Amino acid sequence: ARLWMVTTVNPAHYPATATTTPRNSTRNSNNVNHNYYECPQQQTDYTVSFLHSDQMMKRRDDLYSGMWWQSIDTMIRANYSQVSNRESITFTSFKNANDVLATVDWLDMSVEHLSKFVKHFESWGGRRHNDNVGLAIQTRVAEIIEQYVERSKVSCHHHQGSVSSDSNHTDDDDADTPRSKLSAASSTIAILPHHVSSEEETYDFRTSTLQLAATIASLWNIGIRRAIIVGVNDNTSLSATRTKEMLKGHLDKRRMEVEYVPIAEEEVLKKMKRGRVNVPMEAMVRFQMVYRRWYDATTSRISLTKRHIQQQQKQQQQHEIALWLGEHPSRWEHIYFTEPDLILHIRPEAMPDLSAQLKKGNILCAHRLNPLIHMRQFSDVYEKLLLNNNNNANATTTTTTTSEKNEDAQMMEGHFLPDLGNFASVHSLDGTSSDNACCDQGKFYPANREDPSSELHVRKTGQCKVNWVYCGYHSRPRRVGGNNNNNNNGNYSDWSNVLERHELLTTVPFISLERGTGMPLVHG
Repeated sequence: ARLWMVTTVNPAHYPATATTTPRNSTRNSNNVNHNYYECPQQQTDYTVSFLHSDQMMKRRDDLYSGMWWQSIDTMIRANYSQVSNRESITFTSFKNANDVLATVDWLDMSVEHLSKFVKHFESWGGRRHNDNVGLAIQTRVAEIIEQYVERSKVSCHHHQGSVSSDSNHTDDDDADTPRSKLSAASSTIAILPHHVSSEEETYDFRTSTLQLAATIASLWNIGIRRAIIVGVNDNTSLSATRTKEMLKGHLDKRRMEVEYVPIAEEEVLKKMKRGRVNVPMEAMVRFQMVYRRWYDATTSRISLTKRHIQQQQKQQQQHEIALWLGEHPSRWEHIYFTEPDLILHIRPEAMPDLSAQLKKGNILCAHRLNPLIHMRQFSDVYEKLLLNNNNNANATTTTTTTSEKNEDAQMMEGHFLPDLGNFASVHSLDGTSSDNACCDQGKFYPANREDPSSELHVRKTGQCKVNWVYCGYHSRPRRVGGNNNNNNNGNYSDWSNVLERHELLTTVPFISLERGTGMPLVHG
């Protein structure tokens, strides 16, 4: 596990340490502050500090975040054809880089990792939980992501200078701005392997599509000009179509090429151990093949015999090259690979230094921030349950006690982190403000515990067989005065149980990003 510290440059705005600070627990953070669209004054002398892989406890393994950014010249040397799982795409890329870097300050480059949060609620609309409550919670999960997508459409284009909304505006209009000249984003092509197995109208289809849209919206916001969605079945193709429909407002405002590329029929592709297609591997192998084909053709590196054969296949190859690389393949110098559930945040002033590292042949990895299953985003659902419970109690002229709360309210208490006590302290940060910083200490782990320098082993130990952030959500909550074997019950009156289950989370500070989803986050 990696444990971290929150600091701020201006202590008048936020707490200066990782200690917990009481916060009004009645605030409904589902209504995120929208008053942040005025572009801040940009700094011209901003310098990014980097963490190198040898500064990490587990070296390059600690830099894994489900995405990477590198030059195409570096990427093309990697051999992805033997990759056996999705994560290995990243580690294969690491082997070919001069160095693998992350920023010291999380706010310079980070991602919000949505999928574990979303998947936690997959079963909540069925037999496991009350249908009405479960569906209300699933609806709220979708709303949180959908609201981010809508907000991102009207936020500043921080990495492109002034962008006109005039219909005659073209990509070249801002190509010569000082900020664009220093940004690798405009010469970056993004690859997003995507796989949706469920039918439309299901929770999985809807949230998978929303996560994809949120990921692409964040790339659009930093100035990346082309995104390739790679899939292998009809449901994924439909998800890509729905994503482009959601992003129409973004693409009308500033052009970005969004293309869906079907690589083959799912049935004929090599499967991983659990029977799923390794879409990331297939995507990277195909991209390398197409890019090499285009590069060889444009640099006359093909023999006359091969050239004759290619002339016969010219039309098909040109179509394939255009599908992957667009109309102007020569513009792409960098590649951004990402899982389709990662909202990217980059501080505008950090872009020149990030771009310089890419030109040196280094790989950039973002800090991965995980949303917490926290009552703050679901307080109105919970309060409605309590209100209904109190109305029923008043109808029978009795007083509702903690032990008499309806099962739905107790179910939420047993599965959501309370917006109370230590867990109510969330540092709300703005990634465009020079007053805010979240500093990573590499092998030193500052946190809310007595010896922050000692490593905390949690993965694959005891009952914690998942990412340590979600360990407490998978442990069995106790029910006060009831059967401790009931996994769906528990309540906040048993505060010792809440602290015991979420002991790991008490050791780290919570943050939220005003320009992101607004959910409480921890690094991990």
